[in-house]
Amino acid sequence: MPRSIVYLLMLAFSAQALAADAPSELVQARLVAEKAGVQRGSSAWLAVELDMKPGWHTYWRNPGDAGLPTTIKWTLPAEVTAGSIVWPIPHRFVSRSIVGFGYPDRVALLTQLHVPRAYAAKTLPVSAAVSWLACEQTCIPGSQTVTLTLPVTDAQPKANRQAAALFKQTREHLAKPAAFAATFAMDRSNIRLTLPADAAAPAGSSVSFYPYDSSLIEHAAPQRAALVDGKVQVTLYRSPVANDRVSTLDGLLMYDAPAAGAQKPRGVEVSAQRTK
Repeated sequence: MPRSIVYLLMLAFSAQALAADAPSELVQARLVAEKAGVQRGSSAWLAVELDMKPGWHTYWRNPGDAGLPTTIKWTLPAEVTAGSIVWPIPHRFVSRSIVGFGYPDRVALLTQLHVPRAYAAKTLPVSAAVSWLACEQTCIPGSQTVTLTLPVTDAQPKANRQAAALFKQTREHLAKPAAFAATFAMDRSNIRLTLPADAAAPAGSSVSFYPYDSSLIEHAAPQRAALVDGKVQVTLYRSPVANDRVSTLDGLLMYDAPAAGAQKPRGVEVSAQRTK
């Protein structure tokens, strides 16, 4: 079923949840700066933290078969620019035959601001209009505008001690760029992602691929990893709406790596070039 139809169906069933929970009670947003101020001619990291009601989740950049990614619209002084959202590794949610990618409980979405040396004001007002779709058994859209005013100086600002743990924990859940090259081929039915043999996950770990483009694969279909001609090949079921002209396959190569006796999701960012 097309993702847009699934989304409309979920919204159609949200009336009961709206009666019980106002959108503002499901998700609370706050804006946090990593440092106590901003240095002219430098960059500053901010986090939009979303705190969800237990049992509810919001979505990753690729929400999967249904849902919508969280968006942030920045209002900044004309000279100041904001980078793209840096997304932590998402969870995979399965509900019947629908697969989604997102975050339960709490997540911090990082963005880097760039402040030019010529910025003359002594303060930097920041406003972020955050929009999300929160889902449990039903899905409810929500939004909140969060603001912050930071002092601007020519000196290196001090760390915001109250935010240190948040930024540290968030960066521990970011995917690192892959240290290997990857390729892919696509036919009418499948997309085959090929990786070096030494890029495979530790023995006993499961391997999967989460594309950034939600229209490329059938997310609920099984993914098969096998050794072919000395390389690891991950076979993905192609979506019927996938673009035939796609030349780069970008996303996360995910695996469960043993850590302290438990399986923890880990991922690397892959940008695979098409061979045929």
